[in-house]
Amino acid sequence: MGATAITATEPDAREVAKANLQRAQAAQAYATSVFVFDQDSFDAAQEAIKLLAAEEDSQAEQRDSYIAPLKTVIARVKHDFDPALDALKAARAMLKSKCVDYRAECARQRVLAEQHAQRLLDEGRDATDAIVAVQATTANATAGVHFRDKWVVEVVDAATLPEKYFKRVIDFEALDADVRAGARQIPGTKIENRPVMVTRRG
Repeated sequence: MGATAITATEPDAREVAKANLQRAQAAQAYATSVFVFDQDSFDAAQEAIKLLAAEEDSQAEQRDSYIAPLKTVIARVKHDFDPALDALKAARAMLKSKCVDYRAECARQRVLAEQHAQRLLDEGRDATDAIVAVQATTANATAGVHFRDKWVVEVVDAATLPEKYFKRVIDFEALDADVRAGARQIPGTKIENRPVMVTRRG
């Protein structure tokens, strides 16, 4: 299955989705119009909730039936293209490594040239050629290299750090866990019961 197969599924999926949307909008309109005011209307609403839940499950299953083949195609395409991309990344990394090695060798040669020039000067000999060699190795080592400022901060003593750099974070997971465990009074909080409707599907 390739790009053509993916494209072929789109019109059918769009038609199914369009029909699903019409049913969903009708259900939404129905829910808007309903008034629950007595036991009969309550029972009717409960039954409608079950039907809507079943419709939701059905539509989600339809959606997933279209998505599953596409995931397979995507995996195959990645499998086909990734080796070439990996080879390009490896080639780029290889060249970068060689450039780093070259710069390191230039730096080493520069140090050797500087040492040689210094020895000549210390001995009172002509160091002109040696100085030229130093300049040449310096140019090779720095050609194409640019630097920009990058300030970084590391905390070495949190006790002396100004308070404005501290952020207090409330652990809501711990709060919820304590309330579920039965806590009903926690300083700085308001705990109340807010019942939610739970219906069974099917």
